[in-house]
Amino acid sequence: MQSLFNSFTFLISAIAMTSRKISVAIADDYPLVRNGLILMIRNQPDFKLVGEASNGLAAVELYRQQHPDVILMDTCMPQMDGVEAIAVICQEFPEARIIALSECGYDEDLYLSLQAGAKGYLRQDSSLDTVVNAIRQVDSGRQYLLPELATRLTELTNLPRLSEREVEVLALVARGRTNPQIGESLNISLNTVKFHVNNISIKLNASDRTSAVVIAIKQGILKPESVL
Repeated sequence: MQSLFNSFTFLISAIAMTSRKISVAIADDYPLVRNGLILMIRNQPDFKLVGEASNGLAAVELYRQQHPDVILMDTCMPQMDGVEAIAVICQEFPEARIIALSECGYDEDLYLSLQAGAKGYLRQDSSLDTVVNAIRQVDSGRQYLLPELATRLTELTNLPRLSEREVEVLALVARGRTNPQIGESLNISLNTVKFHVNNISIKLNASDRTSAVVIAIKQGILKPESVL
């Protein structure tokens, strides 16, 4: 009788496990992208949509309320960007499973999203099959990165990192500012500006200011729109 009871209990547990639905939340400020993802979630028999958000602040609150198994997070949103939202959620909920979605696929987005705590990273032009597979893998506790992104992440990890101040200086260099103008904008001395510019060139292995800007854009340190 005990053996029969144990078998019955095992069967019930197996049925419960196979019928479990993965709860998914979506945070994206573009209605077209968000609605496409919502449709995808609703078309998967093992997924359950538990909420949507259109900005980073709302995404954090959504996670606090729903505790989804997986949340898809756009990295660039108003009020609070997605990378910051990922960091806030992961600090409050270390077990959170977040997949970062990037429209642009910049290296800096990839690096910062994973540093903030994301368990996966996808470009927004990824196929629906890829998104579905990523959700299932991240839900199971694994990290999800496409092979080319995993390779790029390894490369980025080995690159010298610019300090916050160096990025500010380089952004002004990219806008054509002279060293005196940079010093005035950042309220630092001319010698300090020269020191930062020299360090930037060394870290990026750049021969001059222009090549430093080009390298920084290619590596995702600077975004093209930030230099306009």
